[in-house]
Amino acid sequence: MYIFAPGIGIAKKTHLLIWINCAGAVLNVALNFLLIPKLGIIGAGLATMLGYLAVFTLYMAISQRLYHVSHHWRPILLCVTLAFMMAWWLPQMQLDDSTRWLINLLAIVILATSILAMGLVQPAELQRAINIIKTRLRTGS
Repeated sequence: MYIFAPGIGIAKKTHLLIWINCAGAVLNVALNFLLIPKLGIIGAGLATMLGYLAVFTLYMAISQRLYHVSHHWRPILLCVTLAFMMAWWLPQMQLDDSTRWLINLLAIVILATSILAMGLVQPAELQRAINIIKTRLRTGS
């Protein structure tokens, strides 16, 4: 997700990246030692997610100080929360394969619609992406 935090590169302070990533790695290892004995594989996944969240937070905090980029945090957080809730809740459902497939497809449509409705992706941007894909499919490249 560092592409959304270009300030470190723009300010030519890329030496900070090693420190950020090392801090994330240390946190990840520590959380693995704490969480795996209690939660097993879920603990490992949770430790990794929290480690990467810390790295992303540090990237954003430092990057924004060096080169401010406006982000629309409320809709971003709402969509991330919606995606997290779906990713947590949907696997818990006891469904047959065909129903699960349909529910997962519906979840993708709901999330994509939410992203568009909250303005995180503009319809013109989506149309441009579709046109690029169509052009590449036609030319075979």
